[in-house]
This record gives sequence, C-alpha cells and structure tokens, in this order.
Amino acid sequence: IDEDIARGRTVICNVSRHAVPGLRARYGNTLVVAIDAPREVLERRLAARKRAEDGPLEQRLARAAPPPEDLRPDATILNAGTLDEATSAFLEAIR
Repeated sequence: IDEDIARGRTVICNVSRHAVPGLRARYGNTLVVAIDAPREVLERRLAARKRAEDGPLEQRLARAAPPPEDLRPDATILNAGTLDEATSAFLEAIR
C-alpha cells in the first residue's frame, strides 16, 4: 500500500471494519465505502453460501449490524440490485 501511494496510485482494499481507525490515522486521504444490503437480501445470500465454517446464520447476520460511530463509512453502497448497479455506485463513490 505504502509503495503504491508513494507512486501516486489509488489503492482499494477490502478490510475488516475494525481496521478503519488505524487506516484513517495512517493515511490522510482515506475514503471508507461500506457495501450493504437489506437484511432479507443478506439472509438469502448468506444462506445460499452454506459455509458452515462461518458459523450460524444469525451470528453472521449480527456481524452485518451497523458499525459503531468511530467505524462509520464515508459512503455506503446499497447492494440489493444487479452487479452493474453496485459497481457503478462504487465507482461513483470513489471518484
């Protein structure tokens, strides 16, 4: 990340929300974009994955709860439609 930023590149990372405070402290020009979906959409998608190693569905849904104030994103993408719609919204957010 540091090398790419030093070269003037934009860096996009998928991180845990708990990494946000440290990233904001380290990098001045940080934009946090959350990608979310309505509970019923999340429930359907998570159930379809059938990944037992992720734990019970209710616990997985609880992890999707809104973050505390210090972890709030700068922008949120509602990922309830098509992939093209979510992609367009993401690209607009980072512009």
